[in-house]
Amino acid sequence: MAAYYTNGGCVDMFVEEVAMEITTLDQDIWASDDEGGDEAADDDMTGYDLDSPRMQTSSDEEYKQPSEEDSSADDEEATEFRNYARQIKRNIRANKLGIHENSDGEAQRWKTVENRFDSKAEVPVFSLGMAFRCSMQFKKALVKYGLKEHKSLKFVKDEKTMIRAICDWTGCNWLIYGSKTSSSEWFKIKDNPTWSVGLMKAAVLKDLFAYVSISKCKRAKSLVLQKALDAMKGEYSRVYDYQLELQRSNPGTTIAICLDQEIEDKKVFEKMYVCFDALKKGLLAGCRKVIGLDGCWFKGANNGNLLYAIGRDTNNQMYPVAWAAVPIENYDHWYWFISHLQKDINMSNGGQDWVLISDQQKGLLKAVKELVPNAEHRMCARHIYANWRKKYTDKKLQKKWWRCAKASSRTLFNLYRAYLAQETPEGAQDMMKTSPEHWSRAFFRLGNNCDSVDNNMCESFNHSIMEVRFYPVISMCEAIRKKLMVRIQENRVRAEKWSCQICPNIFKKLKMNIEMSGKCIVLWNGDGFEVQEGEDRKYIVNLQKRECTCRY
Repeated sequence: MAAYYTNGGCVDMFVEEVAMEITTLDQDIWASDDEGGDEAADDDMTGYDLDSPRMQTSSDEEYKQPSEEDSSADDEEATEFRNYARQIKRNIRANKLGIHENSDGEAQRWKTVENRFDSKAEVPVFSLGMAFRCSMQFKKALVKYGLKEHKSLKFVKDEKTMIRAICDWTGCNWLIYGSKTSSSEWFKIKDNPTWSVGLMKAAVLKDLFAYVSISKCKRAKSLVLQKALDAMKGEYSRVYDYQLELQRSNPGTTIAICLDQEIEDKKVFEKMYVCFDALKKGLLAGCRKVIGLDGCWFKGANNGNLLYAIGRDTNNQMYPVAWAAVPIENYDHWYWFISHLQKDINMSNGGQDWVLISDQQKGLLKAVKELVPNAEHRMCARHIYANWRKKYTDKKLQKKWWRCAKASSRTLFNLYRAYLAQETPEGAQDMMKTSPEHWSRAFFRLGNNCDSVDNNMCESFNHSIMEVRFYPVISMCEAIRKKLMVRIQENRVRAEKWSCQICPNIFKKLKMNIEMSGKCIVLWNGDGFEVQEGEDRKYIVNLQKRECTCRY
């Protein structure tokens, strides 16, 4: 605002431009205190020569500023507007910096600009926009609140980036929703995601300072929903065109589309399976015979699940093979998906020499057992441990449990299980009830060149398509295709720069094993070797058969 003085303006400019000054939040003139702001304005007037030729256009008397004793009513009004604008800006800046008044009326400042949750409060208090460090802190606060207020809380949604809880008592409409913000790392309480018209009205009044009626909110909501539904209907009606285009541009691609058989008078889309010919050839040419199976929900206005199969390339990285959009994750749809996948990747002889890694999805175990009974079906050890940890929460047991999962031989598995039984005998018994032959490395078959005990490849793929899951079916498949096309090309260019025939990630493992073997003591008996590792571990190595009792 001092620029108006230096450019030859007068005090009346403050009256005309006060509205514009209120909306400008980051002007340096408002960063100072009241006294500092007034002094800055006075300093700008210092040295301003009213007798300069620039000011003398007609006569000096017309532009001569009145003295302070003879201030006019306009000057007083301008000063009042200026002070009012400064007060508004001071309040906005105080809210922005987190300055608030306590119960005694004293001004205090938050440690951050966020409305942070008070973890020291005896009874947690929640408000819209309140920030938490992570979802775990938010969940603990809800549990504490439920115990203090005698509410039976049920976590309808419990994820790392999203939590929704309701009161399970009959007739209680209590609900709270929090999710991770996209602009920061904070976990905040947000409006009900169902976005009722009452919440829309309150949000518009709060954010835009505009009062809208309920009817306007209803019309706006209906227009947005109708637009989203129209976009979905337009894509679902063209799935057969998309099928023909993929088969034309990518010969050999498998794309299967099924309609809902329960609705006879109309053609209603039910599910679609996609497997590109290039992905088939790439898997069979240079990847291991290891497939990870998993599924995830659609997001946004779409309903359904996405089933997908993820392989492992020679560098031990994820290699997506096929995916399918289905209405629900159950036995029938998993059977349909695996039957198509089995034909595409030539999984013959009941899946002999193949490894399938999955979580304990609904209907998946039965479908795998019926279609590929000879395949080695592993369970994700992370999900097994997550269920086991619900009862045995001591962190000291975590390393002991994972030693059992990653033990290379059954001898080591029994040893680590004994260590675990010393800490918690019941925990060791419950661990054995989870069928360790499906998730412990000690029971895995030799020859598949994969020692993984988890299904992290599928989790990585799920994270990479997080935004894609909001799209309708054709847009979603196209977005996945583009991501895979770019990823494969980038890996191809990166592989051309390798100076060694061994892939980098595998070479790191090789160097680590070479370093470990340097600490071993080797004895030769003419036919084989006796290898001692440490003080109490001895193994038999047969180089001709390429076998070792350690099973590494």
